[in-house]
Amino acid sequence: MAGFVLKVKTKSGQMVVKSLNSKSTIADLKTTLSSLTNIKENCLHVLSGFPPKPLNLSPEEASLETCKITSGDTLIVEEKEPPIESVSFSSSLQEEARHHIITDQFASPGILMKKVVPADNSCLFTSLGFVLG
Repeated sequence: MAGFVLKVKTKSGQMVVKSLNSKSTIADLKTTLSSLTNIKENCLHVLSGFPPKPLNLSPEEASLETCKITSGDTLIVEEKEPPIESVSFSSSLQEEARHHIITDQFASPGILMKKVVPADNSCLFTSLGFVLG
């Protein structure tokens, strides 16, 4: 029987993981991916399959076999933002953050115009020509 091989794609390149097997757990996968990509385990976002769908990494005791990960699969690893604790802003900070929205910088309100453009390959250029011309 051939070894268990996973192809891993990240923003920094592609790697091959040969250290796991079908009985390895999700926790083992997370540890391996974290060490390869230098992304913290709680910030891992893994996609698999085609089209790529998010892989559920929460049942850490589950084996790769039960999670339908087989040898030869390609995993796309991304870094997601770490969970943020809820922070309450004071009203003065909220007003300061929306200062650019609240103040009226222009004397005229502007015009909204809708124009139908042909739905062919040049629709972007037609739209840009209309806006700029």
